[in-house]
Amino acid sequence: MNFYWKSYKEISIVLAIAALLINLPVNGQVKQRIEGFVTDQSKEQPIPFATVSLHNISDTAIIAGTMSNMEGRFILSQVPEGRYFLRVNFIGFEPRMQMVDCTKGKSYNTGKIPLKEETVQLEETLVVGERIKAKTTTDKTTFFVNKKMNDVSNTGVDILKHIPGVHLDLIHNLSLEGHRNVLILVNGKERDLNFVKQINARKIDKVEIIRAPGSKYDANVSGVLNIILKEKETGFNGHIYAEAPTSESEIYLSPAYSLNYGNRKFNFFTSYDGEITYFDITEENRRKLFDSSKTREFQSILNVRQKNWSHNFHYGMDFFLNERNQFNIYGYYNPYSQEHDGDIEMQVRHEELVTDHALADKEDTDKNYKTFYSLYYKHIFSNPDRELTFDLSYYKLKADNTTHYTYQTATNNSFREVVNRVKPRQNSASLRVDFTSPLAKKVKLDAGLKGKRRVMKDENTSNFEYHENTYAAYVALSYNSSRMSLNAGLRAEGSTTEWEKHACNNLNSLLPHVRINYKINKKQSIQMNYRRTITRPNIYQLNPYVSVIDPFLVQKGNPELQSQIAHQFTIDYTVMPGNNYISTRFFYHRISNTINRLTFKNNSGVLETRPDNMGKMHQYGIQLTGAIKLSKAITFSPFFKLLRSQSQINDRTRQYGITNSEDWSYESGCSATVNFKKNLAASFLFQYNSPRTDIQNTRNCDPLYFLSLEKTYKKNLNIGIRTGIPFTKSFNYFTCKTEGYDFHSHSKGNINISVFPVWLHVRFQFNTGKKVKRIDRERGKTDNTPKKGF
Repeated sequence: MNFYWKSYKEISIVLAIAALLINLPVNGQVKQRIEGFVTDQSKEQPIPFATVSLHNISDTAIIAGTMSNMEGRFILSQVPEGRYFLRVNFIGFEPRMQMVDCTKGKSYNTGKIPLKEETVQLEETLVVGERIKAKTTTDKTTFFVNKKMNDVSNTGVDILKHIPGVHLDLIHNLSLEGHRNVLILVNGKERDLNFVKQINARKIDKVEIIRAPGSKYDANVSGVLNIILKEKETGFNGHIYAEAPTSESEIYLSPAYSLNYGNRKFNFFTSYDGEITYFDITEENRRKLFDSSKTREFQSILNVRQKNWSHNFHYGMDFFLNERNQFNIYGYYNPYSQEHDGDIEMQVRHEELVTDHALADKEDTDKNYKTFYSLYYKHIFSNPDRELTFDLSYYKLKADNTTHYTYQTATNNSFREVVNRVKPRQNSASLRVDFTSPLAKKVKLDAGLKGKRRVMKDENTSNFEYHENTYAAYVALSYNSSRMSLNAGLRAEGSTTEWEKHACNNLNSLLPHVRINYKINKKQSIQMNYRRTITRPNIYQLNPYVSVIDPFLVQKGNPELQSQIAHQFTIDYTVMPGNNYISTRFFYHRISNTINRLTFKNNSGVLETRPDNMGKMHQYGIQLTGAIKLSKAITFSPFFKLLRSQSQINDRTRQYGITNSEDWSYESGCSATVNFKKNLAASFLFQYNSPRTDIQNTRNCDPLYFLSLEKTYKKNLNIGIRTGIPFTKSFNYFTCKTEGYDFHSHSKGNINISVFPVWLHVRFQFNTGKKVKRIDRERGKTDNTPKKGF
């Protein structure tokens, strides 16, 4: 204890000297004096050697600093005229904030400033691991990014891959604990995965995961990822990230750059992220149709070159008017394309005899443009726990997608030239208002409103125009005590939809949410959640346009598709054996109006597939998430989910020969890091899901895994090498089996790769400015969270 006391006195003396230098008089300026006393709130005794610092309101920069004497008194002299906030802290006590208004030529006396002894917050679970430090609170789990994670990560997406329960497939589709509809936030502002791709991994401070989103979030959101960045910097800073393939057969690149310029009030930024994937793909399709007197069979082999590319250009500005008012303007422009060009060979058999044969060229023309704009405003009241935010956004999609089959040879006129074309357009605008405020010492109120207008149409189909208006209001109350916390809320959502300028659907929903957290002891906690959700169909599911896939299969949308409703109940148990983090979840979901793809033989004698409301689903099971230290240099983060699904089909689905089904399946994944000496690190990523049946279709794919080796030079330069799924030569990225009483369909797709595919990458970051010490305005205290693991 004496060691800490002496160290604290030395630091205080240094701070006092610095304060003296800061307070040297400047000619031509009128200075004021601030004085007061620091006392112990419970014992009402003076506190000597307490640290006192004066901060600028607009950017939290330190103006002056000193420490209290043996009587607890402090004096700040030579203070320029203006409004500031005073911060007082001492080891073992909670920091105290106070507003100060220095009038020209007058001194300011704060009087007694009582400090409250710091106590352990039992409503939180603190877990310290070799790779991460995880903290579980009432509504979220926070994973702190440390040096070990940074050593194996280059972009924000790389960081997410090492968060337990977060999975990204080969084309970067993100899921959280098996669910795809994930809301991504960056510093609390709504963004998307493309924005995360351009973030320098070293700028991420922590990642917050909300497994069971409350009433504040849209009803269809299955989880929330909130990425918190480190403190902002002045001057220029940024990074460049580039990748290079070693073979032309598999091009799998995600280049990025970022450039920021900031000062005390402004921060201007521009950035770019790209995604370029060129693979050789083989797709096989086999369909059998059974009639009373004959069997027809169709088989096709498609050899194509996948040419997918996307370029995202981001731009925006942050403006800090003062410590209570913050503005953010953000936008992006995203052209992208997904084309599969090549040739297709087809055969038709009748009673095992080949009757027709054809060879055709397949050519895609795919042009897509997305734009997005957002204006965000945040106001913090005099009570730093009370705040109001506005978020206004606009989204636009414009696309022109064409698939053209040109036959080289054909033995039957049924193999005719086919052109499928859609020109979707989508515009949406939304406004969200959120307010939070404490009602009592342990009670907090959250409330808000949201409205959204969406217009969807296909310019290639004159009779398809779909309008949707959604509006929502929510209110939630939170109560926190030393052992138990409670959050309960209600979200009211209404929607009106129009198709072909006629109202076709009106839906009003009350969506409750309840969360109870109980702290068993310092290392164990249990949490129970219930929420009701709603999922609305998108433009591609609603568009009735018919696409000819092959002579035996057509595909179209369903404009009469209804929203899907779900009830979700979960129990989470968290335990920390040693320095490890393990969370177990038991869950039960009941889904009504389940949206699945229905396939049947239509009146023309060919297969037709469309999305439909096929009945009810019951899902229950258990999942395990963890962050485990295997040794001083090795960390391991597993995820495993065991799922039981039971379907109860409706009468419309039953008429197509589909029956109720029951199915066991599992989802698994893990990440591991190994840190060597001399800034050398390796990582391993793995994920695999067993075959899974969703009423009529059974889907699965091969295991996916990546290995990488990284070397860091002088903290600014990182060079690495990566390989994915080596020695396989082929990766099955999807298999789908569909059955009806009068047909059977089987499709699969394989990516043809080198025996040992390798990609090289390099990252360089630069910084010409200084970091601005961040004050956590939401809590009125400096962010002292450790930034590194042990």
